[in-house]
Amino acid sequence: ATAHFNVAELLGKHLKKDCLIILNPGRTFGALKFHNIFKRLNPDNQSLIAEAQTTIYTSRKIAEDHVLILALKDEVLLSTLDPSINHRLHDMLPPILQKHFKIAKSSIQTSIGNVGMILHCAPVLFNVGWTENSEFNYKHYVEGISPSIAKFLEKMDDERIAVSKVLGCEVETTFSWLKRSYHVEGDSLYEAIINNRAYQNIDAPNTLEHRYIMEDVPFGLVPLEAVGLYFEVDMSHTTLIIDLANKLLDVDFRAQGRNLENLGMGNGDENLWELIKRRPAACE
Repeated sequence: ATAHFNVAELLGKHLKKDCLIILNPGRTFGALKFHNIFKRLNPDNQSLIAEAQTTIYTSRKIAEDHVLILALKDEVLLSTLDPSINHRLHDMLPPILQKHFKIAKSSIQTSIGNVGMILHCAPVLFNVGWTENSEFNYKHYVEGISPSIAKFLEKMDDERIAVSKVLGCEVETTFSWLKRSYHVEGDSLYEAIINNRAYQNIDAPNTLEHRYIMEDVPFGLVPLEAVGLYFEVDMSHTTLIIDLANKLLDVDFRAQGRNLENLGMGNGDENLWELIKRRPAACE
């Protein structure tokens, strides 16, 4: 998500042919932000801009020229900004990728369906002492997420679900997403995380200046909180994590991130209110 702005500018300036552009992942309102930048620079180009709910793979870079793919997820949600044309997406995908994507009802599902912001930010911040300890490594999911932290994540997730409801397109819980995407068993979010084989060996970051914070806070939690507060949803758990990230890194993520103003609200661009109007009846 940190590269969306620059990539949108480059493609906007140089892309001649119409094509399918997929932000994998879009994070929260990535396609909306990308569309506004791209269209200002290339208004006649009719490329389809879509976003995925998350990446289709769980992976880690293990060398300059090697990537370890730990798992391929099933049914990753995919949507354009206009749900009436989403049916075109499947056949435009390379055949090898088609089975890993599921066409969403609306980009509200892919944007508010961003579960990375739930699973990444709070555990890193709550374990900051270990995160910054150069002599200690721990596993992000199976050691960094305790039962108490998992309960806090469930409360953050409740706020995310509440935002999706006020936008008119309810999304699934992170617990349900884990069971669907990874086919894990468990009776709670904590159990689903611990039972996920793909999570067993994923190391935690060794710095706060990591995408779990630098991407997931400004491009995930910030727009989630902004929309929630606009609609008077209780966002207290989300707000706490943004405040903690701001204080620990001495950064104003709300000013730098995808707030309502820089998402194009009220200045004639494609905007969130248009997405709400376009949501299909199946979302209601």
